[in-house]
Amino acid sequence: MPSVEEVLEMLAAKANPDQLAGMAKYGMTVEKRLGVKVPQMRKIAKEIGKDHKLAL
Repeated sequence: MPSVEEVLEMLAAKANPDQLAGMAKYGMTVEKRLGVKVPQMRKIAKEIGKDHKLAL
């Protein structure tokens, strides 16, 4: 199972700062966001699988 740092690296690899403007349009705060699309996050989550320790 991957560590928290590895998961953050996976997300950072998919980061698209251009998406932040669209997120702000829907009222999301853009601080600490990477601009990763939900389908991309779901794909990463599927690869990782369920890990309750990682979730905590």
